[in-house]
Amino acid sequence: MTNKEQFEAWFKANSTQIIKDYGFGTLSEDVMFSAWQARGKLDAKRIAELEERHKRDSEEYHLMHVALTSANSKLAIAIEALDMLSKLGNGDRVGNSIGNDIAVEALTKIKGE
Repeated sequence: MTNKEQFEAWFKANSTQIIKDYGFGTLSEDVMFSAWQARGKLDAKRIAELEERHKRDSEEYHLMHVALTSANSKLAIAIEALDMLSKLGNGDRVGNSIGNDIAVEALTKIKGE
């Protein structure tokens, strides 16, 4: 189907709405065809812009995801170490030394308890 045929099919299917929205009823078919072609080029440009933005956003998301995953791994290591320090010298139970208390307080703040 040629561009002209595509335009004619599009216009035939949408003519009432097009005339209502754009006032094309007073324009010649050639002018309307030129406007339709320009609209297609603008749509293509907008689509390309959106694709580029999506690509940029995807790359940014990936970098943030990597950074967050790394931060979560480091936080898990810190929580594990503080848990061990809170029990240091007391087997599996939390101790009451100054060092144990510091670790318990830090864990409480991290976990929001």
